[in-house]
Amino acid sequence: MTEAEREFLCLIIGHRVRELRKSRRLSQHELSNGVGSQSMISLIESGRQLPPPDVLDLIANRLDDALLKRYAEDLENNTLDHFHVSSHNEEDLMSILVNHRGRWQPAHERIASQLCHHYYYTRSFEQVKKLCHLIIHHVYRHGLLAEAYFYLGSSLLHEHRFEEAEHWLRKADELRDDLTESVQGRVAYNLGYAYTYLDVQVLALWYASRSVEIFHRMNDFLNQGSSLGLLGTIQQRLGMLEEAKKSLCTAYDVLCRWGTIPEDKSRIATTLAEVCALLGQHDEATSYSQIAMSTIPAYDLLCQADIYRIKTYLAIQAGRREEALSYAESGIRAAESANDTHNLTQFHLMYVQLLDDAKERLQAARKAFEITSQTSHHILHALAAECIAHLLEQDGNAVEDSKEYMQSALDAYRTYVRKNSMFTNLIDNLPFYDSYFEKTDRQPAI
Repeated sequence: MTEAEREFLCLIIGHRVRELRKSRRLSQHELSNGVGSQSMISLIESGRQLPPPDVLDLIANRLDDALLKRYAEDLENNTLDHFHVSSHNEEDLMSILVNHRGRWQPAHERIASQLCHHYYYTRSFEQVKKLCHLIIHHVYRHGLLAEAYFYLGSSLLHEHRFEEAEHWLRKADELRDDLTESVQGRVAYNLGYAYTYLDVQVLALWYASRSVEIFHRMNDFLNQGSSLGLLGTIQQRLGMLEEAKKSLCTAYDVLCRWGTIPEDKSRIATTLAEVCALLGQHDEATSYSQIAMSTIPAYDLLCQADIYRIKTYLAIQAGRREEALSYAESGIRAAESANDTHNLTQFHLMYVQLLDDAKERLQAARKAFEITSQTSHHILHALAAECIAHLLEQDGNAVEDSKEYMQSALDAYRTYVRKNSMFTNLIDNLPFYDSYFEKTDRQPAI
């Protein structure tokens, strides 16, 4: 048994002895009777001494605990190791970290790293966030800090809290030299994913390309396929449709050949359906959309909203209005459940095309405008504002309101350009750039 393993086992066993003694309302002195000295019990409970097998067996009998008795038998047979102790014992491990006062020892760091991995892959994101903040507060070693930043940012990404996720993932990326190459690739992938939703597509493209390169260098075909899928999605958002289709088809082939989790395959098929639809290849788009619908996991509401949006678009293109309305209603329910403002806005803008009543069309456009207010969806906000302006322009009594919404659309377009182009300084220094609202203190009514 190595010194690191001994330190780890001391903490686990000592914590369990202390918690059981307290739950049995025994003092250290009472527990030590017939076992050893009170000072020995104190050393065991504080994690500074690993009890001999016979002593641990006596303690287990006194506390009437089968797990401690099994630990004593394993110690006697020299088969006790950190894996057997920590398996299915996450609550005790978390309690050790939460209740420890003072600076963590290497054993605490090892527990924290192990728990981060466990809770993240069991999708217990509240536990991950709690644990990561503990690590950030107690640890100074760059390697574990970088891991904590990665797990924290990635957990927030799963909750669609993109701005917070970007903050922590960037901190992980700053310490990437202290991470394994595999985690470096995952940090790059997650940053690319975050920036697609923050509408900073140039950065998204750069990070996605970097993740493809890292996983290609590692011959990690599954993660390379997922990264190619992300790259194709970003290329599609930038209007690079032929490049997007090539990246996505390669990703789909790789993942089909090597096997993958269902959500990756369904998301790539979804994006391929969208690219084919935009290229006018409607038969291929329909085929990929059917593949996506048959493979989407029930929990992946974001992907469900995506595919319903594409099906709505295809139905509109084919002139099937009632079918499009049905898909849009299903898509809105999925987007609302996923807190997916990006798709939700697009569904309301599609309603403007599908509804006959002028008031209902204006209401749908206003809803899209309201959803995108105070978000990073600048292009969608601009489109919603333009849509409202156009609808108001048709009402001869609302011309001034129409102009205000057109100015709001222009402001949103400029904001997007400032974030995604090299002309930021030029835009800021134009003498006529000031927003209409900065000059008039007026805002369009939502």
